[in-house]
Amino acid sequence: MKSGIFYFSGAGNSKAVAQEIAKSLDVAICKKMGETTVEDLKELDQIGLIFPVYYFAPPTLLISFIRDILGKEIHDLDYLFVIMTHGGMSAYGPSITERLIEESGYVASYTETIKMIDTYVPITKVPSKEKQDIVSKLAFEHVQKIIEDIKNQEINVKTRLPLSNSALQLFKRISEWRYNYDKKFVVDSRCTSCGVCVEKCPVDNIILSGKGIEYLHNCEQCFACYHHCPTHAITLKKKPLMGYTYYKGPKYFTKRETK
Repeated sequence: MKSGIFYFSGAGNSKAVAQEIAKSLDVAICKKMGETTVEDLKELDQIGLIFPVYYFAPPTLLISFIRDILGKEIHDLDYLFVIMTHGGMSAYGPSITERLIEESGYVASYTETIKMIDTYVPITKVPSKEKQDIVSKLAFEHVQKIIEDIKNQEINVKTRLPLSNSALQLFKRISEWRYNYDKKFVVDSRCTSCGVCVEKCPVDNIILSGKGIEYLHNCEQCFACYHHCPTHAITLKKKPLMGYTYYKGPKYFTKRETK
C-alpha cells in the first residue's frame, strides 16, 4: 500500500506527530499541506491528514486543501486517516473536518485527537519544561497506539457533535477574520532578518524586506513566527496577561529522534 501524509504545523506539534507516523508507516511522501499539489496524491492508496485544532475548528487552510487538492480529483483510496493535535479540547475540529472531507467526495476511515502543549500565548502560558516533557511523553505514547490502529486499518471515526453542520457553516463564514491577525504582531530592533520566521510560516505569510520582515495578512494565528524567532523579536501590541512564554516543540519526540 502506497501511503502519503500531509500536515499543517505552526509551533511544531503536528509536524512531530506527522514525522513519527510517517517513519513508522514508511510512507512514500510526508509533506506540508501548503506545499502539496494534486500530483502528489496520485497513485496513493492511503492518505493521512495531520493538523492542529485552533479555537473550535481546524486551520482555515484545510478548506482550500480539501477542496483544491484532495477533492480536485477523486482518488480510489483504501484508507483515509485524520489526526488532530490540540491544547486542551478538540471541540468541533473532528466534526467540521469530517464534513469537509465528505463534501469533497471522500469518507474518513479513522479520526483521532492528541492532547499536546497549548501554544496560543495570548490566553495561555507555556508550562515548565518538566510539564512539557510529561505531556510530550503521553502524546508520544498515544501516537504509538494510533500507529498500530492505522497498521491494522481500524475503522474508528469520532461521533459528530450536535449542531456540527451549523459549526461548519460558521467556520466557513468567519475563517477569513484570522488573516489580519498579523497586524497585532510587533517586530522590534532585535530582528536580524535571519529568515527563520519565513521558513517556519506554514502559509508563506512572511517575506524578508528592506525593513526586516513583512507580513502579508494571510495569517492562521499559529504563532510559528513568534515561537521560533531566535531573538524573540516578535511580540504583540497588547502584552499577554500571562506574559511572554515560548515553545520549541514536543521534546520527547525530539529526544527519541536523536537516539
